[in-house]
Amino acid sequence: MRLLSIPVLLVPLAGCEADGLNPDWYHWDIDVVGVADDCHEDPVGFADAYTYSVEFVGSESVLRIGEDPFATGNFAGCKLSYDSGVVREERGDGSEEWVQWRLTSTDTVIRQGGSSCDIETEIYEGISQYAWSATDGWDHLELAYEPSQVDWFGFETFEIRGVGEAIEELEIGCEYTVLVAGTFVTL
Repeated sequence: MRLLSIPVLLVPLAGCEADGLNPDWYHWDIDVVGVADDCHEDPVGFADAYTYSVEFVGSESVLRIGEDPFATGNFAGCKLSYDSGVVREERGDGSEEWVQWRLTSTDTVIRQGGSSCDIETEIYEGISQYAWSATDGWDHLELAYEPSQVDWFGFETFEIRGVGEAIEELEIGCEYTVLVAGTFVTL
């Protein structure tokens, strides 16, 4: 299987253990798999895992990995839309070795431990836009769970918003897309 590279993104993010999770927030164990990359001619595989923690305040939300917020959003029904704002990531020691990117996700479907929200339909509709889904479908992603077990499903798009002069491999405006799927963590 060939996954996509997202070498610039998610570097500052770090996972956390279930026993260190804030009991006032909701938590999901998340797998992130690259599915599209218009920033590189020859993409390389990308897959990683995190624990996303979400603090809901009415319909507004703060998404975190560990204690660190990485995005804010809005929740309505079963749908969560969020974005990170523009993030500047230093890529080396030089003053011109940096990348600015923005993460966005619209219509992510989440369940908070129940059986509401038809995530399985959203999964099949969501992955159908990719050529590999016609032959491999969900199995292409090599995740440890079946669609019926998923409590979080969506796509995150990282758009490159700026690059230092020393960064030659990325163009402003190019995008990476990752599939984000996971299961609810019961504390």
